Amino acid sequence: MRSINLLPPKAPRIKGSPLLLSLLVLLAVVSIAGQWYYGMTWKDEAKRFTSIVTESRSEIARLQSAGMSRTKAEQYEQASAAIAKLEAERPEWLPYLSPVVGYLPDKAKANYIGISEDGKMVQAELVFSVYQESISYLKKLEEAPALRTTKISAYRKESEKDRSNDSANGSNQFQYKVVVELQLNPAVKEAGR
Repeated sequence: MRSINLLPPKAPRIKGSPLLLSLLVLLAVVSIAGQWYYGMTWKDEAKRFTSIVTESRSEIARLQSAGMSRTKAEQYEQASAAIAKLEAERPEWLPYLSPVVGYLPDKAKANYIGISEDGKMVQAELVFSVYQESISYLKKLEEAPALRTTKISAYRKESEKDRSNDSANGSNQFQYKVVVELQLNPAVKEAGR
């Protein structure tokens, strides 16, 4: 007689490394713990942001009932501060330019009057037809009340032939070029205001 096995078949054996199985279980446990931790953190942050939004909305409503929004008030204050700063730094040019232009004789010509690039010096290039006029102009400039504390750093007298007058008159006429540079003085700025 033949024997028959009526028992259920044996369960198939997993053909994998037990280390791999334990790593998968450990990864599943860590990912579940991470999800739980971040879920709790996100809920706390959501509550905090909700309270901030609620406070902001109540502040906006309060300011709107007062007639102005917070950002416009801050922008106005920043613009006012910037304008005040620029006005304080801006030099007052009139005390310097008035004597330079005001003492010019009728026949004198200003080739150039300007401010240096750094904004600390007034520069003028003037042409005189008579040497004595240039000397009297410089004396008046040095004695000007607004320029007493300033420094006339350079003046040069150069004589050049005026080519247009040479051909018309047939004579040699000279022009005297005077270059004046005035250093700006903070005391004059304060006096001008």
